[in-house]
Amino acid sequence: MDDDNWALIQDRAMTVYLEVPFPMVWGRIRNVPGRPLLAGRSVSDVQELYERRRQRYEEAAHRVDGDRPPGEVARDVMKLWFG
Repeated sequence: MDDDNWALIQDRAMTVYLEVPFPMVWGRIRNVPGRPLLAGRSVSDVQELYERRRQRYEEAAHRVDGDRPPGEVARDVMKLWFG
């Protein structure tokens, strides 16, 4: 994501980085249809994309450990949202 788009997002939205290790991400997305960024890419290609993007995502105003049950993650995000 370029700097201008990121600045706009930070200005107009609450940013939250859901910290999730790549193996968990891969397990969630590898068989999901309709993911054009995965088409024709190897696992290592996708991991490289993940690592490149992670640097930007880590600039989010908030972080939530996403390596937990979805309900717990959602609860923590909602606490951030509603204070």
